[in-house]
Amino acid sequence: MWEDYLQTCQQSLEYQVVKVEIDPETGEMVVINEDGEELALPSTELNIPQISPLVDRLSRLYSAGKLVSFNKLSRIPPIDCPAQAEWFGLDSLRTVGTVTREVKYRISALEPEALRKFNNFKTNGATLLRRLGFSLGDGLHWMPDAMIVLLQNELNRITDDALELIYNSMGIRTRHVPGTDRRKEIIRAFIKQRQEKIVGDANKIYEEFFPGEKMEQQVIDIITGELEFRLEKVLTGKVFPDVLQNSIAFSFNPGADQSVLFDQPFLLLKDLALFPRMVLSEDYYFLKGIRIDTDELLEAVDVCNDQIIAAAGQPDVKDRAHKELSLLKEIINAEVYSEVKCRAIFAVMDGMPEDKVKEIISQGLVLG
Repeated sequence: MWEDYLQTCQQSLEYQVVKVEIDPETGEMVVINEDGEELALPSTELNIPQISPLVDRLSRLYSAGKLVSFNKLSRIPPIDCPAQAEWFGLDSLRTVGTVTREVKYRISALEPEALRKFNNFKTNGATLLRRLGFSLGDGLHWMPDAMIVLLQNELNRITDDALELIYNSMGIRTRHVPGTDRRKEIIRAFIKQRQEKIVGDANKIYEEFFPGEKMEQQVIDIITGELEFRLEKVLTGKVFPDVLQNSIAFSFNPGADQSVLFDQPFLLLKDLALFPRMVLSEDYYFLKGIRIDTDELLEAVDVCNDQIIAAAGQPDVKDRAHKELSLLKEIINAEVYSEVKCRAIFAVMDGMPEDKVKEIISQGLVLG
């Protein structure tokens, strides 16, 4: 096909002076010869399907970012450790007829409040990925390249705060990760300091089932060793797994089911349109927990030349954001195919009047 296309191009334009015009709306190319006649394009002669402006725009959009996820293989284990029920003289799992009992224990070297705060820091990573990323469905999140930089910066900030919390809990005043030897020395001293409390609490549970008895020293050594190991993992300076980035493209297949071909792009596009309008409407809950300047957020998310972002400094932008959020809600809930919704959402981003946007929806094919 490609060789045929090249050959046709050479034959059709050989020894001719032509004028080439490109339609600014559709992107279609028109070739006119010296006599003012329109020439058939090689792609037309070979029946090569033309790429629609919508497909071209979506393809460019996908290339402006990447799929982002956390590398599960680089996850750091929880800072508290599981304790086998058998260490306390119990069966971890017991079944009697239709009833099953499962017994679980966890032990932490940190006080409960410090552990709770640290775990909140860790869950913030997944929350940020969802908040700054844009869903493609099935747990996939796409993110503009500039937004990935903001995500990494925010993860680094949270990591610093989490490490400061741990060191403060250990009685160490530092925001810098010590070298390996010093770090291990700090951890061993802390576990030794906390051992009486840890062992005492564990023995209280043990004595509930075996009054007057204590846990075996072998079990205590296992527990303290595991707690040291988990603290060591965190205090290397790593609270979150590595961030993975993978390129993705919008693949248009004319032979595919057109009713579902644009479903994934619609999911992406609707979130890209909602995001800046939620920011500009000053939605408190939407921005809660995100310590990134709103101007940086808007600049990072602007991969579609969204006109409302260009108007961010205007006094009426908040009212405009609310109105366009209502319009987007109508588009999202419309009973039309996703391709039509994509066209309508792009129209909103382009600043098209509301009546023209609704006209796109009304002229679309209705589902069913």
